[in-house]
Amino acid sequence: MTQQISVAIVHYHLRLGGVRRVIDHAVSGLRETGCKLAVISGEKPAEPLPTDVPVKVVPELSYSSSASQSDIEELEEGLLDAATSALNGLPDLWHFHNHSLGKNPAVPPVVRLLADAGHRLLLQTHDFAEDARPGNYRLLLEELADGDRSRLGEIIYPTADHIHYATLNTRDRDYLAEAGVPPSRCSCLSNPVTLDTGPQERPAPPAEEGLYVYPARAIRRKNVGEVLLWAALAEGDEVFAITKAPQNLDARPVYERWLEFAQSLDLPVRFGTGENTDASFGDILKQASAVLSTSVAEGFGMCFLEPWLAHRPLVGRNLPSITRDFREYGLDLSHLYTRVDVPLKWIGRSRLRTRLEERLQQYRSHYGAETSDDDVERAWNSMVREEKVDFGRLDEPLQEEVVRRVDRDVEATAHVEPDNPGNPSRASSNLKNNRRVVQENFNPRVYGRRLLELYRRIADSGQSKVDHMEAETLLEKFLSPDRFSLLRTGRP
Repeated sequence: MTQQISVAIVHYHLRLGGVRRVIDHAVSGLRETGCKLAVISGEKPAEPLPTDVPVKVVPELSYSSSASQSDIEELEEGLLDAATSALNGLPDLWHFHNHSLGKNPAVPPVVRLLADAGHRLLLQTHDFAEDARPGNYRLLLEELADGDRSRLGEIIYPTADHIHYATLNTRDRDYLAEAGVPPSRCSCLSNPVTLDTGPQERPAPPAEEGLYVYPARAIRRKNVGEVLLWAALAEGDEVFAITKAPQNLDARPVYERWLEFAQSLDLPVRFGTGENTDASFGDILKQASAVLSTSVAEGFGMCFLEPWLAHRPLVGRNLPSITRDFREYGLDLSHLYTRVDVPLKWIGRSRLRTRLEERLQQYRSHYGAETSDDDVERAWNSMVREEKVDFGRLDEPLQEEVVRRVDRDVEATAHVEPDNPGNPSRASSNLKNNRRVVQENFNPRVYGRRLLELYRRIADSGQSKVDHMEAETLLEKFLSPDRFSLLRTGRP
């Protein structure tokens, strides 16, 4: 009989959605495995966890911008006391979520202290401060390393035989490996995928013919302008629905500008259709004849998996660096496009080049990185090909110009060219296969089994002197000019 493993799962909060959803699936999936679990949060749960796993609140763990010596000491003491109380002793391993994101700069030093003391650690990174979160990165840099990037890695990214990393995709796992994390100590741990269908006694509403639902919160990286582009190109009675507005007040002006712009052109777009409704998420998807995604950046890529569980085809933009993991399981997304090219002359070569150079330099400077002529050239070549530019790499004002042109000039529509002219009927032919792939490979039971295997590996691991990976190498991976989009800068 396998010895029982005790685990302390640690996160800043237990608010609904995001990481909380992953934690819920973890404790549910591990319920029958013999693991002894405790969850430690900086706040009381918004709702109870799905099992009777004990939850301990350590206020010093919640979001903060301070990492004084007393902050670090109090957080370390709080975590040790909470885990010991909940588990009747220290855990066999600690499972931290997003320890290096910069939501509380006292967390990485505590993780390093635990590592130095020989505690076994699973550090699961859902998001990175290095990936379009310059404010988070600067907070870590200033609070922990006095602005010295070369010192940051030894504080926030420890490595040792008793430390294991988990990422949501193989792209991020490869980035960590190139930065110095041994491949044997880093795993890809895909999120579980389920679909909220609401009360079983309530039948799902019928699909609305010609309705394309984009189940997203309309922040900048979701590329709302591309939805409006397709609306401007729509024929017949096609309608496009975006389910949610941004929660962040700083993101609201961009969203409201799109809403007003769509109204000014009388485009067939509905905003906020998933708000102020008692319909479940599954019901919202099932109302669509097809689900749409135009996102230019994702961490895991839930949007590529959920529609199939609702028996709805997915159409829109592919993100190959994210979906390559899904393809390996057999998910067929060959009908999606990776670019939507429009004539460069619509924007103006010199104008776009100047804007790109300015924004790229500005963006990289937020991370303390310089920008070379070669960086600008690489970014340009990834955006522009054969006198055409990818619409999804433009910022909102430039996207507006394109949409306005297409809306008023029928002849212009012929010059909007996705690199893969897929359609819902092609996507529908993949529905049965893709639904099976998602059900078999991304269900909570499979997730629980994978997590248990990972816990056992870490619990059985040896211990070694703590080193660190090269944080600057990781930063350069995320700052690669080939990935740059004007939609991911600090302003439109």
